Amino acid sequence: MPAFLFIDSASIPSAFSRVFLEVSVLTVLGLPALVLYLIGETRQLLAQEFMLVARTLGGRPGHQFRVHIWPHLLPTLTIVFMQQFVQTLMVLIHLSLFGLFFGGTLVLFEGGAAPIIFEWESQFGYYFLQFSAVSWINHLFLVPAIALALLVFFANLLTSRLERAYRLRRQQISSSTPSLAEAEAATAHLSHPFDPVDISIKS
Repeated sequence: MPAFLFIDSASIPSAFSRVFLEVSVLTVLGLPALVLYLIGETRQLLAQEFMLVARTLGGRPGHQFRVHIWPHLLPTLTIVFMQQFVQTLMVLIHLSLFGLFFGGTLVLFEGGAAPIIFEWESQFGYYFLQFSAVSWINHLFLVPAIALALLVFFANLLTSRLERAYRLRRQQISSSTPSLAEAEAATAHLSHPFDPVDISIKS
């Protein structure tokens, strides 16, 4: 709070330093859970058969990550990014309701608080705190409220659509690629031992 509450408007530091500090704090708070989640996903990928084959064939760790792990982690990272975006937005909205606006708060002499940067979350909290004032303030409160509600709705909608698209893609890949058992069965029933056989195996 001492880094974001200012009484004198002349002593406010630069906007870059204030925004950088707040973004750093929010990143540090959300980073441990995100790292543990990605570690779990990576361990599951390393336990797959195609990773065992890649290590057996002598693939280096950088090659394994670039060719095998990264293409599987990219959809997960996209979905996690959208989820973290919505969660961070909700944290900023709740902080604005307590008078801690994004980028700093200017404490007024009459006991109120005003944001230094008038973005959506700050406007939401500022006009919500003034909700009992004259009627035109109430209309100003509805503008950021509707904008934030639409932003959260479309972000959640995009996240659900991405999850569905990646799930359907995995199902299509798994249904179109023969399994190891199917490839072995096709090899065992050859009429001639040197006939060509499709032995592509599901990863």
